[in-house]
Amino acid sequence: MRKIFGMIWGIMLAHQVLSQNSMVGDGFGGRLWYKPYNYTAGSYSAYTICGAERQLYGWGNNVIGQLGNGTFDNSTNAVQVLNMSHVTYYSTGYVMGAIKEDHSGWIWGNPMGPTIDGCIPKKVIDDVYFVDAGMTSVAFVKLDGTVWSVGMNQFGEFGDGFQSEAFSHTPKQMTNINNAVRTAQGEYTTAVLLKNGEVWVSGRNTFGGLGSVCPDVTIPQKVNGLPFIVDIKSNSESTIALDQNGNVWQWGNGYFAPYKVVKTNNIVAISGCNDGYHFLALDENHNCFGWGMNTFGQLGTSNNMTSTQTPIFISSDVDDIMCGEWYSYIIKTDGTLWASGNSIGAIVSMSSIWLNLSNETRCEFTKLDVTLPELNLCAPKKEEIEVPTVVIADSNYLVFPNAFTPNDDGLNDYFGPITKDISKIENFDLTIYNRLGNIVFHSRTPHDRWKDSNADVGTYFYYCAYKMNKVSLYSKGDVSLIR
Repeated sequence: MRKIFGMIWGIMLAHQVLSQNSMVGDGFGGRLWYKPYNYTAGSYSAYTICGAERQLYGWGNNVIGQLGNGTFDNSTNAVQVLNMSHVTYYSTGYVMGAIKEDHSGWIWGNPMGPTIDGCIPKKVIDDVYFVDAGMTSVAFVKLDGTVWSVGMNQFGEFGDGFQSEAFSHTPKQMTNINNAVRTAQGEYTTAVLLKNGEVWVSGRNTFGGLGSVCPDVTIPQKVNGLPFIVDIKSNSESTIALDQNGNVWQWGNGYFAPYKVVKTNNIVAISGCNDGYHFLALDENHNCFGWGMNTFGQLGTSNNMTSTQTPIFISSDVDDIMCGEWYSYIIKTDGTLWASGNSIGAIVSMSSIWLNLSNETRCEFTKLDVTLPELNLCAPKKEEIEVPTVVIADSNYLVFPNAFTPNDDGLNDYFGPITKDISKIENFDLTIYNRLGNIVFHSRTPHDRWKDSNADVGTYFYYCAYKMNKVSLYSKGDVSLIR
């Protein structure tokens, strides 16, 4: 297992960019080596984040402006998404969503057709930390655990008690949800993972996407029969859920109740695409498995393009997995990017996820050349993301203790930053997660420190962004709660 956090000659400051494949907090029931790369697969396009400014780039299909560059021109080269620097989290579907370091939420793309309003990213919400983009809508999770959606609400996927076929940029709040961790957007469903490990759903139920035998619902309802869940992903007709023991559960596609997926043990990451028809899973030994539709070779099983509902082994030495609609990306342990399938089903001429390779269907994983000028140094290896970029010896910078004891004895009762001059700190934002990736504390001032007399003994993880002397800095690490 790899260490997520480390120390190098002092205090280390780093930045982590999360794609749609990552679990907030990266707990996964204690399987802590998994950290996603900066690539992600979308419906008909793909994306990465580049450089110190964390600029978002995309390539592939752009018929509804999903590349966000002010045009509707498809591109086999990476193009810059307008207004999308300082991105901390993003999700890719037919409609796109992203979050900046100031916790603002943005969307672009419009399934109603190409409009100038849709091909340029637009800010729609504040105070968010998670986003998942779907076929026709985008769901945001706010810092307070509430869920807000924009886009189309055709089958009640917003969970606000209504339905609407109009595309709206005004966020609507999901009813009765105030402790959400993340969401998963299907084609016309929204699944919500709560802090207590429950999953709630709303929207269309034609294929069992709500995990029960019932009509479409516009108010979220609980999916029964699940253990404690730590991650969820949806495709067009199904949802999968990863439990704290590394098992995968599935419902939809004709199954109206959750069932345990066979041959999925010790899983650390799962992936699906909101309008796709296959899933990928990655186990703790870096083995990749896939199941579902394989009509265009998206499972990468060589000349065998037979679809399967039973997971099959795809590849070893895999660090990250990403499902597009008709294709898949995997990243090997050596940091190389591989793709299989094609970008838009049988209509391969419309776009390409193959970058500078010929645009054709490939039924086995092919290594992509990502040394194009636009992508040079854009997607570093996992180690390069996780190893701190700045080594600080100056005690004026923030220092975080590695342990504290909230037992009211007056010694080390609080966890927070240590510095000589707090007045020099600007734009402070501290978030603390437990091992399951749930937020246990959030603060926007260095004066507000964490103390929870009821918190469990164990290891917690923190991520802190701040400015000092007008320089943006980032720090992350772990802290032991001891009694």
